[in-house]
Amino acid sequence: MINIVAAMEQADVKRLIYLSGIVVDESRKNAGLLIRCLEPILLRTEKAGHEARENIIRQSGLGWTLVRVAALTTGEHKSMYRNGEDIKAQGILANISRADVADFMLDQLTHNTFLRKAPIVMY
Repeated sequence: MINIVAAMEQADVKRLIYLSGIVVDESRKNAGLLIRCLEPILLRTEKAGHEARENIIRQSGLGWTLVRVAALTTGEHKSMYRNGEDIKAQGILANISRADVADFMLDQLTHNTFLRKAPIVMY
C-alpha cells in the first residue's frame, strides 16, 4: 500500500477507494455476532492487514474512502443495500454480494458523500 499511495501521489491521481473489512477495530462492533466471535480466532491476520493499510491511506494526501464490507458472497447485483458510517448488522452474519460492493465502490468515484470516511456496506 505504501508503493500504491506513493505512485498515485506522484502521478497526481487524487481518489483512492479501498476495499476493507468490517473486522477492523473501529467498525467490528457493527458486525454480526458470527464475525465478532470469529475475529479473535480466525480473522486476526486479515484484521491486522486491513488496519495497517487503512493507516497508510489515512496518512496520505489522497481523497480516500475506506469501504468496510461484511462477508462477501457471489450473489447477484441487487442495487439494494445499506451503507453508512454506523450501520449495524441485522442478523448473526451480515453479508453483501461482490457485485453490490462493486456498485457502491464505483459510485464513490463520482460522489463525495464518504470522502475521507469509512462507510460500511451490507444488506
